Amino acid sequence: MRKAAFLIFGLVGAALLSQFPEFFQQYTQRLGGRLDEVRTQVEALEQRASASGKTLNSYLEQFLVSRDRDVQQEGRALAVLVQRRAAMATAYSALSDASQFWRARAFAEHVDMDIAKATARDYKPAMPLTAESAVYSGAGFGAGGVAYSLLFGWRRKRRAMSRRRE
Repeated sequence: MRKAAFLIFGLVGAALLSQFPEFFQQYTQRLGGRLDEVRTQVEALEQRASASGKTLNSYLEQFLVSRDRDVQQEGRALAVLVQRRAAMATAYSALSDASQFWRARAFAEHVDMDIAKATARDYKPAMPLTAESAVYSGAGFGAGGVAYSLLFGWRRKRRAMSRRRE
């Protein structure tokens, strides 16, 4: 019974972690699409700044120092858009440049939870047959085995301690 339960935990872990490469790919595609859209918006903003004879920073500053609260609010929103482009470009570069066995680390360092949630919502599982997937499957099997040992080992230890008290 214990061996079967251990095997089930291991296989569930393997099945779950084997999906990371596919999730990573779908996440990166979604991030890239959002980055393209933000770049387009910031480029249009830069063109408007240039048409006014200003740099992007001086153009945004004009909004931010305005006495009109609506104009200030718009300036803050535009500044956030520019910052978002930089953050997304950094994340996309880090994820794209990560070697296949370091993608999980890069993902953990640069994950955008809104994009991750959207990716998870639309995620389509796949059966990747790559060395990377095999490594994640093995790690998942090990994690499932550890989860089994922690869960059931703790219960056995607790039962043994309570028997000693009696």
